[in-house]
Amino acid sequence: MTEGYRLVFVCGGAPTGAVRAFCDPLRHSRGVRSIKLYVVTSVVACGRTALDVPDVPDAAIAAPSPPPECHDWHLPAGAACSPSPTPTVLFDEKVASFQAFAVDDANVYWTDVISNTQIVQTLHAVSKCGGPSSVLATGFGLEARPIFVHGGFVWGFGLDGLLRVPVKGGAVEHLGEPGQLGRVADDFAIDETTMFTAVQDLGASSLVAYSLADRLTQVLAPCSDPYFARFAVDCATVFFTVGSGGNYRTQLASVAKAGGPVSVLTAPIPDGNGGWELPGPIAMDNDALYWARLDSKLLRVKKDGSDVRILVTNVPAVVAVDDANVYFLFREWNAVARVPKLGGTPESVVSTGRVSALALDATDVFWAEAYNLEGYRIAKIDK
Repeated sequence: MTEGYRLVFVCGGAPTGAVRAFCDPLRHSRGVRSIKLYVVTSVVACGRTALDVPDVPDAAIAAPSPPPECHDWHLPAGAACSPSPTPTVLFDEKVASFQAFAVDDANVYWTDVISNTQIVQTLHAVSKCGGPSSVLATGFGLEARPIFVHGGFVWGFGLDGLLRVPVKGGAVEHLGEPGQLGRVADDFAIDETTMFTAVQDLGASSLVAYSLADRLTQVLAPCSDPYFARFAVDCATVFFTVGSGGNYRTQLASVAKAGGPVSVLTAPIPDGNGGWELPGPIAMDNDALYWARLDSKLLRVKKDGSDVRILVTNVPAVVAVDDANVYFLFREWNAVARVPKLGGTPESVVSTGRVSALALDATDVFWAEAYNLEGYRIAKIDK
């Protein structure tokens, strides 16, 4: 449509809802300067019209509702369990090594290996209220971590590619891997149709979208080395880490799910200020991202890159978020702690051992805690 053209619609009869429904979207289209809506009471054979209501002002045509915001984040529901104001141990294993876990509305799911030399994992589940655990699948991939619960499946991604198992148990389904492009990331994100991760080929690292339906891979953007790459996804955007000049210069960035320009959301970490060996996972709510950075600072940044805040400075690691707080492993206190999402004073939630994973639902905090070289337990406590 040519920029600046004026559109005139001649609509028979009264300006009904159907007429307005037709005109409204066009009125707000790019390049349309204005719309005149006329009410026509008669039409003569030669095409001339008798207009007895001359002009309906623009203000009389209601603007269409704005597109819905991308708000699809939510916490799993809390189970109808007895209150647990002190830690409740859900699982205790003396001879295995914990790998990854996740929660949904009913259960806790996790993977482990029997020894450090056996990297084929077993997938377990236990009710969030406690009770006997069950094995959902054995042979759940090689180093498949993290895991997610999504769409009735537990998903993992590792050296065997993308895997899933029904939440009620069953055979491990292998869904391939993105493009066979060499080394893959230690992290991924997933939505209803696509997996997002990083691959490395000939030294170049790329963020890729891997279709679950046709198993095709699309390169979206450059990103961090797969070993350091982290991902999160909402209904429109992929958030990921990108870095240059060394791992300590890792930054948060975003790109549309379909690809396009990359937006860098945070500044690089100054050289020499690296802390942890690996960056923490990217947690998010509907408005912001929360990230345990390599220089041992916990950041909050809005999804458009504005309002960057340092919430905690003393070595936070694993991060999870609910409606009010950010939860993290505070190794200085040897505890799971929390801080208000907009900043404030951290407080301890529970003293722990060596916590390696953290998850939340609407009512409880869950964590996996290693207590010797080959042993761990999974526990929870009320928020």
